[in-house]
Amino acid sequence: MKSKSIYSCIGFIILAIVGCKQNEPKIISIVYSNGDKYVGQTKNGQNHGFGKYVESNGTVYVGDYKDNTRSGYGIISNHVGVKYQGQWVSNECNGQGVQTFPDGTIYTGEFKNNKLNGHGIMIFPDETIYIGQCKNGDRNGYGKIIKTDGTKYAGEWKDGCCDGTGSMTYSNGNTYVGHYKMNNRHGYGVYTYIDGKQLKGDFDKNRFVDKQEMRMIIP
Repeated sequence: MKSKSIYSCIGFIILAIVGCKQNEPKIISIVYSNGDKYVGQTKNGQNHGFGKYVESNGTVYVGDYKDNTRSGYGIISNHVGVKYQGQWVSNECNGQGVQTFPDGTIYTGEFKNNKLNGHGIMIFPDETIYIGQCKNGDRNGYGKIIKTDGTKYAGEWKDGCCDGTGSMTYSNGNTYVGHYKMNNRHGYGVYTYIDGKQLKGDFDKNRFVDKQEMRMIIP
């Protein structure tokens, strides 16, 4: 009885090992009818593990798959020059990542549903730096921007524009604190010249509105 139980245990172990090997991801090469190509690991007939997928339009993905979806860490680049490397969940950029845009702008931060979403840092080709919130693929929320000429803005953003309340320090040393709309001083604000003189009141598309006059302020 003892020997039979030993053999039974050995047989069970062998079957378990064989079963595990059969379920392990296999490396294959597939060419689809639409011209796409996949080279990598599969499991139970699905892309699973590490692989490279080349679409017929030139888009290339290299990274992790899970149950036939891009999940884990991966790098993708397309024919127009957009490149993303970072975390994926169910075929979408989700989590921390780095995206390079065709014009050379680089964003490092949080993504959700393939879009910039959360806190991040953007570095533009002219070395302008943005640090702050993004939503739906653009600067939205609170953020700071610093330009190489010394211009600085800290405040609210909407769809990539200074919009809401904020403060600006210009390259000549003048400052403005107040309301913005679509990158323009708009609403109540205080414009202070470097010599200490101030304009307090309403602005309309960068113009200071006085009861007696309306004039453009050029920083």
